[in-house]
Amino acid sequence: MPWTYDANHSVIAFEVAHFGIALIRGRFKSAEVSLDMDEDDLTRSTVETTIDPASIDSGNERRDETLRGEGYLDIAQFPTATFRSQRIEPRGQRYAILGDLPLKGKTHAIELDASFNGAAVDQRGNRRRGFSASATIRRADFGISTTVVEGVPLAGEEVKLLVDLEIVYRE
Repeated sequence: MPWTYDANHSVIAFEVAHFGIALIRGRFKSAEVSLDMDEDDLTRSTVETTIDPASIDSGNERRDETLRGEGYLDIAQFPTATFRSQRIEPRGQRYAILGDLPLKGKTHAIELDASFNGAAVDQRGNRRRGFSASATIRRADFGISTTVVEGVPLAGEEVKLLVDLEIVYRE
């Protein structure tokens, strides 16, 4: 089905602990999502998401420049990150989206905990669908470093990925 990604009503975000006492949240402002959705059986659907790591926005430009650098996302060498679903499995009222995530030259299988949030028709008669998903990855699995200050990591080892996706049917 010809479903298209609505970037104006979607977000691909992350959160990570700072010194173990607070959360830093951010998002990627530029991404492309391709979804082949089977409305009768969502487990027969596929999703591919390509993120532009240079579009990272944590609300602090100095931190964002550091995150774009060699020790973290290394955007000069790895200008995109593309997640491709391998399969989707039902998990009660939710779904598990299993696929591979490459970051900084290393690829690891991840499992997104996903939900179908519902369907709506907008004021122009467009059919819309909404989904949410999340996964937790470990920085070390991807060779992403952090600064250690007096024995305490500046950024936590685990990074939570958060996706809120809205798609629109285009004939």
